[in-house]
Amino acid sequence: MLATMDGGGYAPVGGELLDGQSSSVIPCVLLMLQAGPRGTEELRELVAAFGFRGQAVGMDSTLQRLLDGDLVSRTNEPDGRPAARFALSAAGRQWLAVRSQALAEPARLVTRFLDRYTASALIAPAGGIEGSP
Repeated sequence: MLATMDGGGYAPVGGELLDGQSSSVIPCVLLMLQAGPRGTEELRELVAAFGFRGQAVGMDSTLQRLLDGDLVSRTNEPDGRPAARFALSAAGRQWLAVRSQALAEPARLVTRFLDRYTASALIAPAGGIEGSP
């Protein structure tokens, strides 16, 4: 089940919408998996380091949703131990590509705004810009 963008910008995965807080952690997990397969505990630690402490606790359900949506695959440890490792699937790579394309224009707009703000702050008189607090 490939996750695609709809008019609202949500991603249907496994018949569910990835919205609310989970939509923030999903791209983070997928980006971490883009670097290579990782175990559940490693993902928990990395997600917590990004400030998703609550979602780190719910990592099992997040990974299950990603498995259900075919965005990740599950394998055993390289040495054959039964501990699960998760890898980004082709659908997961495509999901990330679609999201990055969707974010490209807003990112350009924010960059332009910050560039203009920085430029105006550099040339503003010492007392600040007239009419600003």
